Amino acid sequence: MRAGLTKRAADWPWSSVRAHLTGEADPLLTPEPLAELLGAEMATFFDLDAPEEGYDLVRGATRTGRPLGSAAWQRATQGTHTHSTAPARPAKALP
Repeated sequence: MRAGLTKRAADWPWSSVRAHLTGEADPLLTPEPLAELLGAEMATFFDLDAPEEGYDLVRGATRTGRPLGSAAWQRATQGTHTHSTAPARPAKALP
């Protein structure tokens, strides 16, 4: 949507949104928890846009492989992950 390739996320052929909205089986996700959380608002949830800061947080978590959540949540779930969720030391600057 942000790139202008489609007007709605549900219209993108490779999006998981369709499985979330219809409850269709998809081997890559489990839509039930999100459906239970959002209820009737599920259809409009995917049409919302987030501020750029939100996208930056998701990109950072994706890049580092760390879960995205508050510091308290990360501390509480530390033992349930296969690797450390604590921040690593900063990478050295490239020349």
